[in-house]
Amino acid sequence: MQFIQSRRIERDPFGLLDHVIMDSGCTNTTICNGELMHGLHQAEKELDMHTNVDSRVLDEEGFLGQFPPPVYFDEDRIANVLAMREMIAAGYRITVDTDFDNAFVVHCDGDRQMQFVNCKGVYVLEQLGADVKPCAKETSAMYR
Repeated sequence: MQFIQSRRIERDPFGLLDHVIMDSGCTNTTICNGELMHGLHQAEKELDMHTNVDSRVLDEEGFLGQFPPPVYFDEDRIANVLAMREMIAAGYRITVDTDFDNAFVVHCDGDRQMQFVNCKGVYVLEQLGADVKPCAKETSAMYR
């Protein structure tokens, strides 16, 4: 049991594996936790992904809850990243008012909203009863 826990901590140093973050700078949504997805299958079109640390080809996709377009799956990543541009393209309205709260608010059907709260520069989906560990850890040299 100790070995499994240490492997999870090694893979998930910022506690993001069970959370979804929103990124205004990424092009595609990529999910690393298969438990958050359903309908995993071979992607119709592979994603040739390049980041500032590496590049790789993603060839699996599936669905994240009720989010309409399929999203890419890569179990070797350390975060579940929702691309803001894909949310806007799917018809979601996103607002932010930093005078009120440092968070992105995604307006869904009716009066339902999802709030992505700022945790040291990372906008994490706020979930009832969930412990958002990134708020307790330093994620950038800027905050040290």
